Amino acid sequence: MCSTDLATGHGLAGDTDPAAFGRLVARARAAGALVVAATGSAGWLADRGTAPFETAFGAASLVFANLAEGRALTGLGPEHPPADVLAALAARFPDAVLTLGADGALAAGTRGAAQIEPERVDALDPTGAGDAFAAGFLAAWVAGASAQEALGSGAALARRCIGRLGGRPE
Repeated sequence: MCSTDLATGHGLAGDTDPAAFGRLVARARAAGALVVAATGSAGWLADRGTAPFETAFGAASLVFANLAEGRALTGLGPEHPPADVLAALAARFPDAVLTLGADGALAAGTRGAAQIEPERVDALDPTGAGDAFAAGFLAAWVAGASAQEALGSGAALARRCIGRLGGRPE
């Protein structure tokens, strides 16, 4: 049985020691856990630099980043297409997912490469769309889905999220 732990860069706020966190991540991976890291925000990475995230989550199994976060983490600027950013993330983590908002998402790693084009929907509120995408992706991923299937699952849940008003709909 594989347990899954999701952590974000925001977990490093305050007095958290990135090196100690990194040792915890490495032990969890060694014990067979799927350790998933979400970058948190491009602003967080810009404010603190990428070193704390890399130290804490360098041994993560899978990383989620949006394009701005991926660019911040890899150092690749806007002259590089999203595929280059994903390739740089996939070179550092066994699996990487790069979300592109209204332009879809990309994945690369142990289950191959995949891309999903967006389905146009009436967006009422984007609050929580990234978290919903990650939840949908991971639900499929831990059930053994391919990268393409997991992207589809994540996109479906994100569409449901943005079609509702508020980050915590009834």
